[in-house]
Amino acid sequence: MTAEELMAILETMTPQERKEVEHFVEFLLSKRPHRPRVSAMGKFAHIPTSSEEFCRRKQEEIDLEDRRWRKLRHYRKANFGSTPLINKNGMRGFE
Repeated sequence: MTAEELMAILETMTPQERKEVEHFVEFLLSKRPHRPRVSAMGKFAHIPTSSEEFCRRKQEEIDLEDRRWRKLRHYRKANFGSTPLINKNGMRGFE
């Protein structure tokens, strides 16, 4: 019997009969073995999510910028002493 056939039969029933069918269906569902849900993070915890991957890549970019900035500061100090310099925040200043 298809779901459509069951729906057609239910539409012909009285409200009391539908209530009995509802209780019977609930009874059948309660007899099913309970399967615990597997959390996606538990099952796939070793796989980084897109946001975790984004954060990792962003931190690598920040670290690269910091290394370049330190290298540039070191180069300018060694070759020019205390010279005007635009810092990371775009402000002119002296080191």
